[in-house]
Amino acid sequence: MKPNKTSHPRWLLPVLAGAACLALNLLAGWHAVTYNSGRLVYPMDSYVFQPADIPMLLALGLTLFLGEYLPYRYDQADAGGLEDSE
Repeated sequence: MKPNKTSHPRWLLPVLAGAACLALNLLAGWHAVTYNSGRLVYPMDSYVFQPADIPMLLALGLTLFLGEYLPYRYDQADAGGLEDSE
């Protein structure tokens, strides 16, 4: 692949963002199992919010955002909608 104007390859952002999301999800899962009795990791019948759930919810939210953002961004870049990605 051809590097863009910022001199880094186009695949670097999704790879680094995916690695960061994976690391955050693993840390949030570890936190949930270690300090939160496995809530949001093990199956449960019902869910009631507790403040200790915030790390896992943030990690999952970031992952969902990334899953929606990256296809949109690279679809726009392929269509010529983003000038900085060429």
